[in-house]
Formats: sequence, structure tokens, C-alpha cells
Amino acid sequence: MSEHRRTNSRGRSTVLKVVILGDGGVGKSCLMQRFVTDRFDANSFHTIGVEFLNKEIDLDGEIYTLQIWDTAGQERFKSLRTPFYRGSDMCLLTFALNDAKSFQNLDAWRKE
Repeated sequence: MSEHRRTNSRGRSTVLKVVILGDGGVGKSCLMQRFVTDRFDANSFHTIGVEFLNKEIDLDGEIYTLQIWDTAGQERFKSLRTPFYRGSDMCLLTFALNDAKSFQNLDAWRKE
């Protein structure tokens, strides 16, 4: 996580970088889309590399822009996704309720 915070000067929102991590197929893209657009696409495809969306939120009268990064969960994309972790303010570890292995893999994701 980054040690510096982006300042909220001149009325600009503070940008917080959020990275969503987890095994391929657990629903990271769907979770991001639902949170940002309030839509769900049951026909969503696997992410190749990374994608991101922005969502503004109001927290106690301060505006924050969440820059949410969706990463490809497959092992073969590891070298593509890890550079995007730099400068992250937080990460969201995800798993599928119907996939015990995806839950067991969270420790490896936390270490990555």
C-alpha cells in the first residue's frame, strides 16, 4: 500500500487506488461492474491483463474517487498484473462461495 495520500486540494477528490485480487472466474469483474455501474452482466468474459473503472463516493462530506483495478486471476497473467499493485491504497481479496479452492488460495493472493 502506498505511504502517501493524495491531497484533497482545490476541491478535487482524493483518488484511492483499489486492486481486486482473486482466482480466475470468482467474479471480480462482475463485482466491480455491479459496484460502479449498478449493472450485472451474466455473460461477462475473463479479464485479460487488467481493467479499471472509477467510482466517486461521498464519505462524511469528502469526495473520494475510487480507481478500481480488476486483475486477471489466471496464473499465466501474473507478470502482467503485479506492476499494477504499485501505488495501491487497498486491495480486495475475493473468492467464490462455491469454490473452496479459491478461498484456500487467498493466502497466496495476500502474499503476492
